[in-house]
Amino acid sequence: MSDVSRAPMLAALLLALCPGPLSAAPAAGSIAWPEKFFNPMPAADDLVLPLACGGAMVFRPVEIPSGNLLDDRQVELGQSDADRGYKEGRRLSHLAGAFSGQAQASGARRYYISKYETTRDQFAALTAESCPAPSMRGRLPMTDVSWFDAVDLSRRYTEWVLAHAPDAIPREDREPGFLRLPTEEEWEFAARGGLKVDETDFLAPVFPMPEGDLARYAWFESSRSAEGRLHPVGLLKPNPLGLYDIL
Repeated sequence: MSDVSRAPMLAALLLALCPGPLSAAPAAGSIAWPEKFFNPMPAADDLVLPLACGGAMVFRPVEIPSGNLLDDRQVELGQSDADRGYKEGRRLSHLAGAFSGQAQASGARRYYISKYETTRDQFAALTAESCPAPSMRGRLPMTDVSWFDAVDLSRRYTEWVLAHAPDAIPREDREPGFLRLPTEEEWEFAARGGLKVDETDFLAPVFPMPEGDLARYAWFESSRSAEGRLHPVGLLKPNPLGLYDIL
């Protein structure tokens, strides 16, 4: 996911009001797509947001221990690999969760990050002139988009969901959240497994893989993995936070 050719995951994270709805959004805050096209591996605590054209996008909670909105969590990120240390050296950073929600009783806050890579159908639902018919080909990850395209997609999605399904988006103190790209720190914390792994596993080069074989968890250039082709999202095993295709 570090390759800019892939549409980065969206994170519902900050709190803000948006300027207004898209002028040509198809009606509906209901979900009409079969679940296999937007959430092939459902989980009990998924956050499912409706999408234009009867689609949907799924998010996973990422909890951050904190006492209040301004109580940021210090985390150690980066790598100590000598070959990459010049740009990925170990560093301390801070994270905060915008939402309390169900985690409020445990003293933790949370943000949300998308469970799968943004698919071609999801991208088209917000950008194309006509609605896509959901398909397995449309479940391929969206590629060859710029950072600006990805930012614009998050803006379009925020405007659409606040106009058509405002009750679906998380709120804090009655104010709705909005969607944007995650920061590097937010993405890396989630990719490493967040609070679902212990400190040693969190600092390891990859998240814990109970089945042992990297090919079961991540696509890579090999005859026993990607073989130079894109594959539909959600076919492999998830990381400890339930995120797919995160490596």
